[in-house]
Amino acid sequence: MASFWPSWCLFGWKAIPAIVLLASLTGILVSVPVLVLRQRRAAVAQPAAPPSNASESLPSWPAAGFVRVNSQSGSPFGPFLAASALAYLFLGKLAWAMLMRMLTGE
Repeated sequence: MASFWPSWCLFGWKAIPAIVLLASLTGILVSVPVLVLRQRRAAVAQPAAPPSNASESLPSWPAAGFVRVNSQSGSPFGPFLAASALAYLFLGKLAWAMLMRMLTGE
């Protein structure tokens, strides 16, 4: 029977904030452009109906440049956690050394 080893067992509890922060940033940098492209493709596929009177000619929400995100437009967080754990595994000590060098001014 295979045992489960969470990331804190492999990296130590001090790695958890770094892994979660990196996963969150990566998730935002990947998911937001994907959601925007998906919304724009849906808008192109279904053109807006022309307004029936003058009061409807005002822009409605979402206005130009805004993207409507609903509960069905989520993305999984697990792959970003796994990728961040691998990045921490291979680059963690290097990144920590660079951060300490910048903070101490050496």
